Amino acid sequence: MASLYKNSVSGVLQFIFTSVLTFVSIPLFIQKLGIEAYGAFSLITLLGNLNILANLGLNVSLIKFISEQGKTQESNYDIIVSCLIIVSVIIPISTGVLIGQTFILKNLMGFSAALADQVKILYLCVVLANIFLLVGQLFAAVLDSQQYIYLNNIFQGIYSALYWGGSIAAITTGFGMTGIGVAILGSAITWSLLVTVYMFKKWGALSGSGLSKNVGRVIRKQFAHASKLYSSSLISLFFEPLTKIMVSRMVGVSEVGYLEVAYKIRTQLWSLVTKATYPLYPKIALENNRVKVAHLILNFQALIAIGLAPLITLFVFLLKDTLILWIGSTNPIVISAALWISTTYLVGTIAIPVYYYLMSKEHAGKTLWLQSINVVVNCLIIFSSYRILGVFSAVLGNSLAILSSLCLSLLIQQKYVETVQINWRGFGKLVIIFVAGCLLTYTGQSYLQTPLLRLVVGMLIIAFFYSTLGYFHAPQLMRVYNRIK
Repeated sequence: MASLYKNSVSGVLQFIFTSVLTFVSIPLFIQKLGIEAYGAFSLITLLGNLNILANLGLNVSLIKFISEQGKTQESNYDIIVSCLIIVSVIIPISTGVLIGQTFILKNLMGFSAALADQVKILYLCVVLANIFLLVGQLFAAVLDSQQYIYLNNIFQGIYSALYWGGSIAAITTGFGMTGIGVAILGSAITWSLLVTVYMFKKWGALSGSGLSKNVGRVIRKQFAHASKLYSSSLISLFFEPLTKIMVSRMVGVSEVGYLEVAYKIRTQLWSLVTKATYPLYPKIALENNRVKVAHLILNFQALIAIGLAPLITLFVFLLKDTLILWIGSTNPIVISAALWISTTYLVGTIAIPVYYYLMSKEHAGKTLWLQSINVVVNCLIIFSSYRILGVFSAVLGNSLAILSSLCLSLLIQQKYVETVQINWRGFGKLVIIFVAGCLLTYTGQSYLQTPLLRLVVGMLIIAFFYSTLGYFHAPQLMRVYNRIK
């Protein structure tokens, strides 16, 4: 229980640190680079999805197998074979992406010749950085499987500091896209070294004794599980990246820049929940008792639902003033996209425990269903409405896709885990509390005109309201929390 708490809290703290860096960086990026160049930066960083193409689902499978097997020779085989497979895959893929640079930038992403020339070093650095990140992810998976998630959170914080700090230094000193590329590559190398050193420190030396006689069997075992997760990851490539490419081609590159700001906000909120819940994944992988797994999932979902009330209230009532202070703008595209996409993503986090269950057990193929419905709904909405709604077609498509995926995950949970029994009385009470919090915050802010003052007062009202409720309901909350032991 202590390790679960430490891993969750460290993840939340790392998220807050990264969020501050991100929120400080984006206004500078837009100001120094311009919205079109920022949109280009956003598209170039999509190359980070090479990790999804090349990792073959092996890092997630590695967590599953090592959590079940512990420090055994079989686990050594899994680690070594995974590394060999990854290296043999990422090198040719990266080479192909580098050779096809001109086609990708000009034909696929729609860059002008001048813009393509401006980002060529950034492009190279991002591709090289992906190699270090991909190999490092395997060693990070080993640490995660041994419940050293808090170490990975520390390393991720260091990576974020170097990534964003180096990027800020680059653009403020006039090095532009080239300097950003160097910062991205340097942060990736540093993170990879830290993860590798500490993996060997905690795990020990890897023994390959007898591997030659077992390599075929280990590969088959890895791919039997990883292939299902990999298929799901490939499908996920057609969600946000495809959304950006579709908007770039059908609406404009500048609109991608506005959409990217909304995605950055959504990512921070999504990361807050996933960082807090991620320690549940190796815990579910280790647990073989179906009843206990079902209780873990249901109680985590209850905690997530309880936490969403203050989080969504904060987001809805503080978004506009935060954007004014953050980037000096109340652009309707950014506000609408951030509000609708982020809120639906937060509601969708209720499905995270179910997703962990599917990944760690014999239902990994079901994750493909969840990703597929995301892509299908999103693409249908965008294609059918972009001529009328423009960039807002992506907002509508993303929001409806996530809600569709949530509904499907609840159906899967009911069939494969345990019947979903909704406590309607508790749900009604939560809705009443949420509405009361919204009304109280709205009343408190309605007489204020200064954005900073509205922001501070709104935060204080929400914090006081939900802290007071939490104090009086502490025994009930602790009972729910203790059930995940």
